[in-house]
Amino acid sequence: MDGELKTIRVLLVDNHADVAEQYVNVLRNKGMATRGQLVESFEDFESNLEKKTWDLILLKDGLEEYPVPRMMESINRFVKDVPLIVITENYAFEKTVSYMSVVVKEVVHESEMDHYVLVVRRELDNLFTRRDKRSLSMSLLEAEKRCNQLIESSRDAVAYVAAGMHVYANSRYLALFGYDEFDELEGIPILDLVASKDQSDMKAFLKQYNVGLGQESSISVLANMPDETHSRVTMNFSQATYDGELCTQLLIRLDEEDADLQDQLKKVSNQDILTGLYNRSFIMETLREVITSSQEEDNNAAFMFLKIKGYTAMQAELGISNCDLVINDAASNLQKLLPQGGTLGHFSDDSFAIILTKSDLAHSEAFIKQVNDFFHSYLAEVQGRTVPVEFSIGAAVLNDSSENPQSVIMQTYTALENALDNTEDNYAFFVPSEKPVSIETVDTGISVQLQQAIESGMFRVLFQPIISLRAQNQPFYEVLLRMLSPEGEEVSPNQFIEEAASQKVAEKIDRWVVVQSIKALAREYQEGRPTRLIINLTSQTLMDESFVPWLGMALKASRLPHDALVFQLAENEAYRYLKEAKSTCNALAALHCKVSISRFGAMANSFNLFRHVHVDYVKIDGSYTKDLANDGEKALVELIEQVHAVGKMTIATFVEEVKVLSSLYGIGVHYIQGYYLQPPAPTMDYDFSGDDDEEEEIMY
Repeated sequence: MDGELKTIRVLLVDNHADVAEQYVNVLRNKGMATRGQLVESFEDFESNLEKKTWDLILLKDGLEEYPVPRMMESINRFVKDVPLIVITENYAFEKTVSYMSVVVKEVVHESEMDHYVLVVRRELDNLFTRRDKRSLSMSLLEAEKRCNQLIESSRDAVAYVAAGMHVYANSRYLALFGYDEFDELEGIPILDLVASKDQSDMKAFLKQYNVGLGQESSISVLANMPDETHSRVTMNFSQATYDGELCTQLLIRLDEEDADLQDQLKKVSNQDILTGLYNRSFIMETLREVITSSQEEDNNAAFMFLKIKGYTAMQAELGISNCDLVINDAASNLQKLLPQGGTLGHFSDDSFAIILTKSDLAHSEAFIKQVNDFFHSYLAEVQGRTVPVEFSIGAAVLNDSSENPQSVIMQTYTALENALDNTEDNYAFFVPSEKPVSIETVDTGISVQLQQAIESGMFRVLFQPIISLRAQNQPFYEVLLRMLSPEGEEVSPNQFIEEAASQKVAEKIDRWVVVQSIKALAREYQEGRPTRLIINLTSQTLMDESFVPWLGMALKASRLPHDALVFQLAENEAYRYLKEAKSTCNALAALHCKVSISRFGAMANSFNLFRHVHVDYVKIDGSYTKDLANDGEKALVELIEQVHAVGKMTIATFVEEVKVLSSLYGIGVHYIQGYYLQPPAPTMDYDFSGDDDEEEEIMY
């Protein structure tokens, strides 16, 4: 039932609060998130009925101050679509028929709880269906309104035709055929707009189209123009509805306007949203064309891949939004340096691609040196700070030996690998004798690097603070894992965790993180700072039955409070290994450890997880916070309300701007986390004392 994913609001009419609460608890025990409110008087009932939205009214039969006829009258008077269920201790068929003939949806005997649950499910299903229908009707009206506005403002000539007659035409269509008002065109057959020499073709086309036998949905005909001349136009036909009636949409585009419109659409589809440069798909298509040109006309060209140095560390220090400013700044300066005829695109997060046509090795190398010289001393300004921006550049010459875009990309990656090793020049060209980087080679590189990291302890844990919005100042952090590359750069788990799972070492890494976390936590407690930590677990650990017993021994040895550790599973992983997740979470709860679910709300059936897995904290998927800037507050409010209704603590992530804080506080989120507060750091040094000024805690 869809209602089980929503908070069911029940208005309770009974003289005994404990009895009324039992009816609510029955629904909760059946997996329905239910919130009940007991009325104190008839006036209170009418006030609540008028001012609030309810999903269900439960009325105890036989109460003198709440006679059923009077209750039904109030519901009718306020025109409220809310199911009324009467609970009775003396069931009588005649009374039931009398009640149900007006407003009451069902009469249930107070001892028949199974019947009661079935009735509630049925009525809620019906209620939500009616609400959905109303919502869809409003959405349809709004969509039709927007469509009409778009059609009216369209540069295309658009009309709707029923039974061969015009029932609507936009201003462009009217102007095309010389009409000032639609009244002049209304009822005129479409054939009257076609030159007499083409009318027989038009009739045959319409006959085939109307019976669904025609293979074509467009026809080119000579149209009668206002100046008594004829112009050839293409009429496009499609099925549509207008004012609720089936009809045919007729769209006419003039060739000269088509070209201009297509140019605009093509420009938008080729543009990178962040930088305004060409996007990856356009670069790949251009690269294909340049390779073909080089093969056919013997014109040398060059393809270059520019990667910002230390971007991972920069992102950790500045945050994603500030790094976007750096990317934009770099794009602007690269555009200024680009020679005439060159093509510049934003290829990925930290990378750009450049294509130079009619450029031999010497000219290409000279350009690369120019780029390096410029950025060697360049400092980008971000939020009052200066940030150095330098590139590692891999390049490949394009000539008649170049095969295809994919092989050129591989060659460029090979050159980039050499450039990363070349600390002096920061660039390298692919030499044909070199072996291009293949997917297997890349995977092997990660595999070797992972093994080296395990053997030499090249891992690091970072701590990112989680801040309470509800006047709790106990230090709270998430533990984040990083692998260190041979160059000392941090590598995100996203880049190696799948390889770790395939090598079956992910569980070993998880245990290493747990040990480091316990050690760090013990130091905090020894220094008088009771702290909590969230530790992420991989699916391999979920399937390891020895993990929780091992953890129990580790916690016993540490003498730390077990509830100081919160173990976190990703929502999709918990669903994928539901049986193992249930077993592990129950075992963790038995140890008095806490459990968190991350990326919550990204799946369609998120709330079903609570039926199987014990959860204390819910970390909302970051997309909800990001959508706050795009009128996405309603979706987040609904999600938070539902999570709170089942008694879970909520954590909002991706907090990168101050303007989202007030929204999150108003919504009722318990905790926040993000780069705006503090990026991940090697130590737990965030000042939580400032949280004392927050308003008093809101209880759910």
